[in-house]
Amino acid sequence: MTHSIGLATVALAIGLLTACGGSDDGPPALLSASAPSMALAVSGTARMITVTNLGPYPTEALQASATGLPTGSWMRSTCPTQLMPGASCLLLITPGALPSAVRGDLAPVPAKVTIAGDNTNTMDISVSVLTHGSVHEGGHVFALDDATPLTHSVGGKVLATAEVASAHWSPSLDAVVGVDDDSTAAQGGCDAAADGRCNTQRILAQHPTGSRDFAAALCADSRHGGFDGWYLPAVCELTYSAGAGGLCGTQAAPRVPDNVRSRLHDGDRVGSFGLAYWSSTQSSQSPADHAHMVVFELSILTSAMGKNVGTPPSKCARAITP
Repeated sequence: MTHSIGLATVALAIGLLTACGGSDDGPPALLSASAPSMALAVSGTARMITVTNLGPYPTEALQASATGLPTGSWMRSTCPTQLMPGASCLLLITPGALPSAVRGDLAPVPAKVTIAGDNTNTMDISVSVLTHGSVHEGGHVFALDDATPLTHSVGGKVLATAEVASAHWSPSLDAVVGVDDDSTAAQGGCDAAADGRCNTQRILAQHPTGSRDFAAALCADSRHGGFDGWYLPAVCELTYSAGAGGLCGTQAAPRVPDNVRSRLHDGDRVGSFGLAYWSSTQSSQSPADHAHMVVFELSILTSAMGKNVGTPPSKCARAITP
């Protein structure tokens, strides 16, 4: 008899817990966000994060707050205190004119947007407001693309905060098809003066086996900062040309406006630069044995160098995760 009463009591307790929205599987109102983090450009486009209640019960006293946003940036929430099951609301983040951290800060601390209720999980979303020179995803930001979808982070490119080892341009002397400085995508190659990621893929495809001790492979194999997707930049991603009529345009009108020299080296310099670095662009004058090297500390800005003669280091780049 006692055993029967005990079982009935347990069953009643479970029934009451369920009726109140409790379970062993998680909170009764389970919040989900469309992005775990968000990066924005200074004075750029406002971006949105969607919050959805995946649980079987409405939220109670749901609130959103932001801490650590730079002065001039702000967050607005459309989330009600009671968000019904299956319903969604928006967090709108608008960037101001100041970045989250000082340019070149190697340990930037992102801002945090928190949303939680009395009967929900707590969600913390990291928010970074970026400018040229900000450190993000393992590198200094040298290109920003604020035209990505509003529900995604800003796009762009970063240059690794550390060099990869000195190495030859390639393991052998032969021309890599489609990566000459005059190659174009319209001709079936890469836009090789400006598209280092395409160049890197072609170089690796031509040298798929054997030693990986060459510039493009060292970048592709890098996991610097905990990120993959690194590539050897093209010559015009790294610099402009010294004079009018050059391959990469001029300082006033560079072929690639967001290039490393313009955004990180000239003026208020960010990061450290050695004398010279490999680019992934092959010389059209002597493609079998010469590639473009970019010189940072002399008046000559670029130079064709024997692929297996010199062993300058490389600075790898990667696209920002949108």
